[in-house]
Amino acid sequence: MATYGGWTGKTLRVNLTTGKISYEDTIAKYKDFVGGEGLGIKVLWDEVPAGVHPYDPENKIIFGAGPFNGTGIPHASRLSVTTLLATCPYHGLGTGHAGGHWSSVLKFAGWDALIVEGKSEKPVWICIDNENVSIRDASHLWGRGIFYTNATIMDEMGNDASVLAIGQAGENLFGAATMLIDRMGSAQNGSPMGAKKLKAIGVRGTGSVKVACSGRELIEMINYHTYLIGNGDGAMAPKRPQPWAEYTDSSGWLNGKDVFWGGSTGRIYTGECDPKDVHNYAFRGPCSRSGWNNSERNMEWLVGARACFGCASPCKAALIIPEMDAKWGNGSRPANDCGGISTTRDYYLKRPGHEAMFLGSVLADDYGIGDDYHILTGDFKYYYQTGLMKERLPKKEWDSIPWDAMENGSPEFIRDLLRRLAFREGELGYAMGLGSYGWAKRWGAPPLEQQWQERGYGKAVAWNETSWFAPHHFEGQQVGVILNCMYNRDPCMHEQTHFNSIADGIDQEVYAAVTGVESGDAIDKNGVVTPINEAKIRLAVRLSADGVLHNSLCTCNRGGASFHSPHKERGYKGDSALDAKEYSLITGDRKTEMELVETGHRIFTLMRAHTMRMLGTSNMRAGHDRYPDAAFAHSQWGNTPAFTPGTERMDRDDLEKGIDMYYDAMGWDEKGCPKKETWKKLGLEDVAKQLEKEGIL
Repeated sequence: MATYGGWTGKTLRVNLTTGKISYEDTIAKYKDFVGGEGLGIKVLWDEVPAGVHPYDPENKIIFGAGPFNGTGIPHASRLSVTTLLATCPYHGLGTGHAGGHWSSVLKFAGWDALIVEGKSEKPVWICIDNENVSIRDASHLWGRGIFYTNATIMDEMGNDASVLAIGQAGENLFGAATMLIDRMGSAQNGSPMGAKKLKAIGVRGTGSVKVACSGRELIEMINYHTYLIGNGDGAMAPKRPQPWAEYTDSSGWLNGKDVFWGGSTGRIYTGECDPKDVHNYAFRGPCSRSGWNNSERNMEWLVGARACFGCASPCKAALIIPEMDAKWGNGSRPANDCGGISTTRDYYLKRPGHEAMFLGSVLADDYGIGDDYHILTGDFKYYYQTGLMKERLPKKEWDSIPWDAMENGSPEFIRDLLRRLAFREGELGYAMGLGSYGWAKRWGAPPLEQQWQERGYGKAVAWNETSWFAPHHFEGQQVGVILNCMYNRDPCMHEQTHFNSIADGIDQEVYAAVTGVESGDAIDKNGVVTPINEAKIRLAVRLSADGVLHNSLCTCNRGGASFHSPHKERGYKGDSALDAKEYSLITGDRKTEMELVETGHRIFTLMRAHTMRMLGTSNMRAGHDRYPDAAFAHSQWGNTPAFTPGTERMDRDDLEKGIDMYYDAMGWDEKGCPKKETWKKLGLEDVAKQLEKEGIL
């Protein structure tokens, strides 16, 4: 076996039905798919046939780390959790992503990934203490929240352990249930864990990760990467004017000469935060992705910033709101990242106060409840405002819900609602637990086809009519629509890339000039959607690879670096070859930028093959690569034609042309199926032969 850096060389396998614990050679079986999501897709392709339900014992959950985890490379402590999706109509595969320390600690314990198969008859948790792995009884943890579970397992394993756990929502098979790592980062796919009666996985590792390069080379690369990054939410320009900054923006770069962390002892001064000073990353704006806050409110309660292992730009915040404990018994220390604080506010008709948002955030994390990236909250409001919810709920149940508390923004409402969802109480808890598709099918409204057309159900991101176009705000509008078509499976399975949004704060002309690889006119500027062109297709093709590649390397999209940088002397350009440079250095498997991109396309194409298998067809254009009519009609646009300045309206023929161009650039036929030469080029001839054997090709 060849020796490489980055990988431990061993993948752990635990069968909950038989109790068998074994391991296999990571390099021999999975190296060509890198790790993380790529490894997970490979396992599901090889081992889980069509027709398996996400809650069947035959389904498998793959907790995958990547070769960068545990090495100190910035933004490289994600965990990819790949399995069949409970809320997807055809149960395609999807990957949840969480930050924290778990994936790095798994590597320190000597493992590249954990494959969980089978189903236990009673609640269990998996204890991984270096090479000592055991399945332990979790009856005392079943029915308890994530915080209690986390603390109990750490008491047993030690404070240097990292714990991944589900709450009551996962136990009760709430379709959008999440898992939480050390109260820091959450990932989708909690309900398949519940179906296997798997409450938690505790990991303790005292080893290290070997790298192919010298220590000096590693430090130089870490310093270079750290130099390139912006702040924790990808912003490249500060909110307030700074002596070093050419641009300012209403972004999450929140520091300033009069801005303090108000909740910390002695009030910590943030300062001007010149990006050349690597010691000020925490002060640039932790938890700015929470979305609910303004800078003054955020800083008033901020105690400190929290980061994943080896990350220089913390995006998680430790907040203390003293009155919450006294009033509500909890809620004073929300700490989850991204939309953790803002999510539960969306169940209210109007923006509630901070008490409701903080309480909802903490309860959702403890119960392990997700919202399918705001899809469920949007559905909730739809059913409520149209009167359909009152029609569908039994009168006794309707009357028991404190609707007046929702109307006036009281925390009492979110406390009541989240309990119903976590325990699947009543018709509301049961129906919402089915996910958007199952919920609409059960209630008979809105018609499923209407869901497709109005809200783009099933897209990678389809929050509402104004955000149908793209995961993470791709500014080349058709680029986002095309990618959503290809990822058409589950709203929370967004494929993260290092191409962030115009919220980076750079001037749009500059932003467009430096984005992507020879992107040309890929970026729509100043709200004007331009017709499809070759540059947009090049960007869509690149991002198709980058998304799965970053999920397989288990890297994060925070802070930019691949496309953008806050440094004027670089022309605000990042380094699009950064992944390949770091991969080559860490693993010793030397790859150019385009060679590593091709690896991403191999993973992406295998995911495509799995989707074809689950749908039973190679005609992906007819039944899968769909887009909603919201792309062409919105009330605020009136009769304004497509491509008119100030509108995001698309043209259907133009978008169809774009899909044709994308298929051709990807090496696919007119139906969206990879051609024979494409399977061969990517080393997937065996996959094509299997699809032929199954009658799909």
